[in-house]
Amino acid sequence: MKQKISILIILLLPVLLFAQGKISFVDSSPVPNDRTANEHGTEVIDQNGYRCALIRIATTEKCFTLEGGSLGIRKKK
Repeated sequence: MKQKISILIILLLPVLLFAQGKISFVDSSPVPNDRTANEHGTEVIDQNGYRCALIRIATTEKCFTLEGGSLGIRKKK
């Protein structure tokens, strides 16, 4: 029984290790001249009537989703 479990772990370990390396964080730098979230007409208002924070994510990956927590995501492009 121990031998079967050991073989199963050895076979599944590479799959689990390589599956986690696709998306990685590279840089977090503000763009000083980007005022998209603050200008009239492009701002988004949250559930409390305040302006929402703007978080931009640049990626070449396809077909993934972002979790917004309990408040959710207000707008996506």
